[in-house]
Amino acid sequence: MERIELINKLKDFLDYKRFILTFCLLIFCAGLNLIYPFIYKYFIDFVLFQENIKNLLVVIFLMIFWLLLCIIINLLLCKVRTRFLTLMIRNLKNKIFDGLIECPLVYYRSKDINEIKQIIEDDVKELETFFLNDIFAYILAIITVIFLLFIMFFLNNILLFCCLIFFFISYIETKLIKKYVVKNSKELRNSIVAENHKRVEEFNYYTEIKMLGMEFKIVEKFGDRSKVLIKLVTKEKILQYVNKYLGALNHDLITRFFIYIIGGIIVINGEFSTSSFLVFLGFYETFIKNIRLLIESNFSFNNKKVKLINIVNIIKDVVNIKDQNIYLNNEKIAIKCDKIYFKYDEKRTKRWIINDFERTFYGGRKYLLKGINGSGKSTFLKLLYHEYSVNKGRILINNQDVTQIIPQNFYDKFAIASTDTKIFNMTLRDNLLLANSDASETMLYDACKKAEIYDWIISLPDKLDFKVGENGEKLSGGQQERLIVARLFLKKASIYILDEALSEISLDDEIGILNRLFKNNPDAIFFIVSHRIKQLPNVEEIVIGA
Repeated sequence: MERIELINKLKDFLDYKRFILTFCLLIFCAGLNLIYPFIYKYFIDFVLFQENIKNLLVVIFLMIFWLLLCIIINLLLCKVRTRFLTLMIRNLKNKIFDGLIECPLVYYRSKDINEIKQIIEDDVKELETFFLNDIFAYILAIITVIFLLFIMFFLNNILLFCCLIFFFISYIETKLIKKYVVKNSKELRNSIVAENHKRVEEFNYYTEIKMLGMEFKIVEKFGDRSKVLIKLVTKEKILQYVNKYLGALNHDLITRFFIYIIGGIIVINGEFSTSSFLVFLGFYETFIKNIRLLIESNFSFNNKKVKLINIVNIIKDVVNIKDQNIYLNNEKIAIKCDKIYFKYDEKRTKRWIINDFERTFYGGRKYLLKGINGSGKSTFLKLLYHEYSVNKGRILINNQDVTQIIPQNFYDKFAIASTDTKIFNMTLRDNLLLANSDASETMLYDACKKAEIYDWIISLPDKLDFKVGENGEKLSGGQQERLIVARLFLKKASIYILDEALSEISLDDEIGILNRLFKNNPDAIFFIVSHRIKQLPNVEEIVIGA
């Protein structure tokens, strides 16, 4: 049932025609696999016992025909199954990536990036294994077991009863072990995610660790965490061992003993031919093999289930976020902060960064945010474009809550330049076109003139086709800032945020560029954070924090 539920949740990514065709081919494969013992029986009865060479030719012909049929059916199965899995994985990854890209910024803040990375890179691969082993191989095993039950019942129902004893004993054992497997898998998964997160955090703060002489403590903590992981991995391996060898004990000592004793008595009494008994033994071995496969599949499925549920959950998350249906209207922009409160998690700080802030900002106005370092100016701006969510209160844009607006429609209204803004490893032209893909050559150069980077660009041999390097490494700090601000001249936004955007150039140049940006977008709202600008004409000052 759990397998069916997972397939149902992934139904939008499945090609049902290929899935059904794969199912039909699996039935053919199961039937073909059961033909061989009857050829073997024919060989014993009509070649060995009758010593007839002509019948040997018949056996050879049947074997060749059976082998060719197996090759054809299995080749067709491989082709259909591979195509089905390839399309499913592609559709699934496209859905996840497409959904994640269109999520609001706050989504990434609320998730562990290492966990998202692990789901996309590792867990999605598990889905292919899930269908190969836990669906297709599982279905083939079930079909084979059903066929075998009918055939063995027809051959001898007493011997079949011995086989069923093994089945029920193994089933009970698996059920008892299952609950421990599920619990251990969840603990192991959570511990691995926590360890990855902790390791990234430690490497991010390696400077502080070195300066404070914390290396020994970090290594000691790593050792303690490793002990927990080793214990969980060891427990998982032990459970696998117990599950495997309890089944082997039932098969090799208990069931086989009953079959040989009872089967031998039936053959001696003349109620069962030797060839039929040998065929039954062949079917019995196939039956046990498939029963084991089913049991081991259930065991491994319990281990993988956590990963598969994570895939389903992340798809559900991104679909729910993407399917919001509130669009930001095209009225003249207005932002209302309705008694908003914000603080970081308890580990970082207990004080309110933003405390009972209430204000309405109107289009066509400019606001200079003031406050001491750490007062929350940048944090306040991140609340506006929903990189963080307020703890209390609401932020409304044109009377619509920012948490409910379609992300793409929402971010189209913003143009941001800050110390965190990235320059991509591409040409100057391509970096500028990110702000407006339809911009002409004239528009690009005009934006560069307004950002005061034009003279430097035309002095370059490649001009706009100059490659800036990774993170703009070929540009100076001032050139990087001017290039980022040039994007703002190209994008027609309703809300402009400049958070220390021009700190690497002179104050006069900064004020000149800002005034040109104001003139270029007279109906927009401007939020400016600058440690150098004390005041600007026609700019309202807003104090953030204490």
